[in-house]
Amino acid sequence: MLNTNSAFRVDGIVAVVTGGGTEAPAVNGAREVYILGRRLEVLKESAAKYPDIMVPIACDVTSKESIQSAVDQVSQDVGYINPLVANSGIAGPANHYNQSLSLADLRAQLLSASMEDFTHKLFT
Repeated sequence: MLNTNSAFRVDGIVAVVTGGGTEAPAVNGAREVYILGRRLEVLKESAAKYPDIMVPIACDVTSKESIQSAVDQVSQDVGYINPLVANSGIAGPANHYNQSLSLADLRAQLLSASMEDFTHKLFT
C-alpha cells in the first residue's frame, strides 16, 4: 500500500536542480540540494530557508562555461549527485541518443552541439 508520508522521501541524496529554487528535495530529506539558476539573489532567498541543505549556484544553462563551472563546484564539494532535475531551458537539437554510450561519451556528444544549435527552438 502506498504511504503518502514516505512516497516522495529522498533521504540522504545529493540533488542538483536547474531552473530555480525548489524546496521539494530539502523538505523531503535530501542531504544537500544544489539549486542552479541565472539569478543568484533569487536562489539565495530560497536557500536561506534551508541553509544547511540548499546551496545556490549561479548558472546559465545556455553557456557551456557556466555549466562546467557549476559541475566543478559540485564535484569539488561532494564529488557526486544522485538525481539531476533539469528544470530549465529547452532541449535541442532534436536527437535520439545511443543508449549504449558510456556516460563520458554521452557527455561529450551533448557538449559537442553549439549553443546556437542547442537553443534554436527558443528563437523560432
